[in-house]
Amino acid sequence: MTNGLRQAGINVIAGVDLDSEAKETYEVNNAPARFVNEDITKLPSVSRKRLNPRDLEAEGKFYPAPAYIAEIGVNQLAEEISESTTLTPTEVIGVIRSLLLIVPKYMMLGYKVRLDSFGIFKLGLKNADTCKGHEKAGEVIANDIAGVRVMYTPDSMLSAKLAKPEYVNLDAKYINEETEQTGTGN
Repeated sequence: MTNGLRQAGINVIAGVDLDSEAKETYEVNNAPARFVNEDITKLPSVSRKRLNPRDLEAEGKFYPAPAYIAEIGVNQLAEEISESTTLTPTEVIGVIRSLLLIVPKYMMLGYKVRLDSFGIFKLGLKNADTCKGHEKAGEVIANDIAGVRVMYTPDSMLSAKLAKPEYVNLDAKYINEETEQTGTGN
C-alpha cells in the first residue's frame, strides 16, 4: 500500500501494522517511512505544545492531537469507492468533481447543503477588523464583511461513528525529537 501511495504522489511518513514481524521488511522496502507496530483500529495521537486559550500569558503545555500518517486524495478515495459500487474510479472522480462545482453554487445562493449521513455545509461571514457592530440593522454595510468561510457541521451518524475511539499515543515509541519540535510529522 505504501508503494501505491508514493506512486500517487503522497508523502508517507509511517506504516501501521499489528504484526511486529513485518517491521524489518517494511522498513527495508519503504525507507525513510517508519514502521508503527500498533492496532490500526485505535486512533493514533501525539502530544503538541500549544498555548492555553484561557491564559495566553502562561507557558505552553502539551495537549493530545491526532497523528496523521498521510493524506488521502481523490484518486485513492475513488479507487476504494469503486470497489463497493458499480461505478469505475473515473466515474467516481467525475461525481466528486461535479459535487465540488455544485455545492459551492448552492451555498452562494444562500442554501445550506446537507450530504445525508455526512453533514451540513454552509457559509459564514468574517467580519472586517473595522467592524465593531452597529446599533441598527440598516447601518451594516458590505465593507463590514472581510470574507466568507465554509462551515461544516457533522451529521449525528458520522459523529457517532467517530465518538469514543481507543487511542494509542505514538510519542514515546515513534516520534523522534526533531519531528516533535518542528511538528513536521503530522
